[in-house]
Amino acid sequence: MLDSCRGAGAQGILSLAAALGLLCAAPPAAAQEQAAGPAPALETVVVTGSLIKRADFDTPSPLQVMTADELKETGYTSISDVLRGLSANGQGTLTQTNPFSFAGGASGVALRGLTVGATLTLVDGERMVAYPLTDDGQRTFVDTSSIPFSVVDRVDVLKDGASAEYGSDAIAGVVNAILKKTFKGFELNGEAGESGKHDGATEHINGIAGIGDLESEGYNAFLSVEWRHQDEIWLPSRSGLWTNLNWTPWGGVNLTPGAGSAYAAGVVFYPASLTGILLNPNTLALDGSEVYLHNACTDAKMFADQCTYIDKHLQVQPQTGNLNLLGRFTKSLAGDWQAIVTTSLFRSEAEQIGGHFNLNPAVTPNIAVGPGVPPTVVDAGLFPLTVPTNYPGNTFGQPAPFIYDFPELGQTQTQYVTNTYRGFLDLKGSAAGWDLDLTAGAMYAAVTEKSYANVNFVELQNALNNGYIFGSADGASLFAPVEEVKDTNSLQDIDLRATRPLAQLPGGPLSLGAGLGYYHDYLYSLAPTTVADGAQFGGVAYALGSENNFAAYTELFAPLLRQLELDGAVRWDHYNTYGSSRRSSASSTRRCGKWPCAPPGVRVSARLTPPRRGPRGVCSPRWPIPTRSCARRRQPASSFRARSRQPAPRFRPACRPPIPH
Repeated sequence: MLDSCRGAGAQGILSLAAALGLLCAAPPAAAQEQAAGPAPALETVVVTGSLIKRADFDTPSPLQVMTADELKETGYTSISDVLRGLSANGQGTLTQTNPFSFAGGASGVALRGLTVGATLTLVDGERMVAYPLTDDGQRTFVDTSSIPFSVVDRVDVLKDGASAEYGSDAIAGVVNAILKKTFKGFELNGEAGESGKHDGATEHINGIAGIGDLESEGYNAFLSVEWRHQDEIWLPSRSGLWTNLNWTPWGGVNLTPGAGSAYAAGVVFYPASLTGILLNPNTLALDGSEVYLHNACTDAKMFADQCTYIDKHLQVQPQTGNLNLLGRFTKSLAGDWQAIVTTSLFRSEAEQIGGHFNLNPAVTPNIAVGPGVPPTVVDAGLFPLTVPTNYPGNTFGQPAPFIYDFPELGQTQTQYVTNTYRGFLDLKGSAAGWDLDLTAGAMYAAVTEKSYANVNFVELQNALNNGYIFGSADGASLFAPVEEVKDTNSLQDIDLRATRPLAQLPGGPLSLGAGLGYYHDYLYSLAPTTVADGAQFGGVAYALGSENNFAAYTELFAPLLRQLELDGAVRWDHYNTYGSSRRSSASSTRRCGKWPCAPPGVRVSARLTPPRRGPRGVCSPRWPIPTRSCARRRQPASSFRARSRQPAPRFRPACRPPIPH
């Protein structure tokens, strides 16, 4: 296999070629004297990041290819776990583990330190419908945990900007999951395992059956079924500095829930309490006048950190499940034409568990917001919430504010069930000297989100006024009903691509690729009704809108010499939301067999992508639909960005943002 040496060039290509030509030593004389034998026909593939078919995966852009065998050798059973281990997938990546995520229940890829909204995820080179929930309430992305593992033939990871090929949602790079083309026979696989501490068990079963030989019978059809389940790993079952909350031995603060020393140090607004503390209405402070319900704690114990507790169900690894069904039918038509129909259902289930719902006098009112509804503070006069004068243990002779973490509700929990439907028709063959590929697809994703143990403040105050006692079993039905909402996203996509050789150059055929594309995207993602109205605590971010895009793109591939290849691409997009944009890129590849072009095994690559920036240098995706252009800012049809507010702002902002314990 030849080593390769690459140089960049959009300007001075001829001088670059001459300079690189002087670097490489002449081929050995012995090799020149060998009789040229008949060269075997090479199979060509379309490489991610290019329209032109190639005999290998050697392109000017850094491309990592993981085959099906390599995926299995990692020991993982999901594509999202494999991608999480890539060095290029770093800051900004999303996992199903984070209990405070705006886009809970999903995993996303963030290449090269950018966000998930800047990395394009494809299946078979075609767009995949985005997850209905948005990252930070603003960035759409593809849920990689929904991609089936057993039918993936390879995964291409393009670790370079590819906006000239795919649009500006590929600024950070591209992940392309290539599925099996055909399968004949029957195969059943199963595996199971658990951690060294006998938890976190994973079971994975997949079966695939196919009939028909495409070469001899003219058709092939196969069906794949995959099931995967993963048990949780509880945080308290692990130990180490990374699970530690008490930093006093190292000169820090004890952040364990209920630690009075953190309150004394001014790090938290109030300590937590599973038993309840009534505060003096005149001071709202732990100053010795407070009442510890049920005598469960005292001032001395509180400030000695003897009234702490641990949330037992915080997770290192969440419980998840997947069921994937995929069928593909391929039929040979006249000449070299083929028709391919692919349908699939990807179902993903996940949960996220947070701490107990902490309520204290520092909790602020809810905000009502939604499409056409400006952010409005709700029931501001209700705060701080109080127990009535006749509440057991209230010695203040008037309604008293309190600190309480509602153990009767359990820890806050959100469950996500996502169903993704995908159907594609692919017609490809050759006509009039062109290799043609027409694809049309429709996709729909729906996620049902259920949240537990979030308090309705008005109903809680009513329950207390009507005699509710902390710890009673009917708390959830009285003031913490289940929040449920269904968010959806749909995508319709059609693309026509054509490639052909134009002329024969010394290094191979001068090839031209061109394409036309259109897609329509509609996102409907609202907060639960009680949350949007401001009645109940929860995440209020929403995204609502649609986008149409027409695109035209072209690529020219010129192997000037056997050792020198040039490549250029241009893309034009038109959006119904704001207008048009254009991007372009140019690159060159220099191949040589030995030093001084490059040491064995070392690659030197270069690629030039002229930037196209809009007002104030903005070049980033906007929401609710990912921007396919970085020419200027877009405004969504209807949108609102809000930071998630946690139940208990125990930490002072100067120290760290409030988080549930």
